[in-house]
Amino acid sequence: MWTFLRSRKAAAEPSAPESQPAARVDVARLLHQLEWTVLRRLDGQLQGDYRQLLRGNGLEFADLREYQPQDDVRHIDWLATARTQTLYVRTYQEERDMTAWLVVDLSGSVRFGSGERSKHDLALEVCAVLARLLTRRGNPVGLMLHRGGQRGIDRMVPPGSSRRHVLRLLHEMAHAPAVEVSEGTDFGAVLRDVAGRIQRRCTVLVVSDFISAPGWERPLSQLSQRHDLVAIRLRDPIEQA
Repeated sequence: MWTFLRSRKAAAEPSAPESQPAARVDVARLLHQLEWTVLRRLDGQLQGDYRQLLRGNGLEFADLREYQPQDDVRHIDWLATARTQTLYVRTYQEERDMTAWLVVDLSGSVRFGSGERSKHDLALEVCAVLARLLTRRGNPVGLMLHRGGQRGIDRMVPPGSSRRHVLRLLHEMAHAPAVEVSEGTDFGAVLRDVAGRIQRRCTVLVVSDFISAPGWERPLSQLSQRHDLVAIRLRDPIEQA
């Protein structure tokens, strides 16, 4: 199961082995199956968070004009208003080709699974759906992988928008080797690393179980102030009891 993150409380990390093998998935077959099931259905029924994600909702400044009664007061430009003694509002235009980054946690706890499927398998499916929904509308998607421990991003793939590029991203995720670490995951360090790597405003899709050392909430909040952020929490059925 996966959910859009609403709770910010960190949980204790389960005793999953860090050396568990990478997900053994035929990514081409997986993507084909999802395109014929989930993607076709979502294309006609996008609502709420999905529609917000896909429309390229980054805004860039376009112009100033005089305030009208129906305008949102939050868009008033107070510097221009003070200079001219007339109320002015800032107008914006939508960025149509908003770049998106998948930030994916593949630490030991994500490789855990109480049944036949691990959270790693689930992360692959989630990222396949999100990447194809975005690239089919011309939005480039890149990938940042974290494999566990106290370091930040281990692997970074630049954005692209083709179906072949999505297959490459899924292959990177499916075959990312596990690492053996003596310390727990510091996902706050990962998010700070992400913030330092992204210069322009974009969409950031964080996929993790958020089982980490304390302190990841603040970097996540700071990232959301600079970018359009969607956080998705992965959960194993045993963790929902």
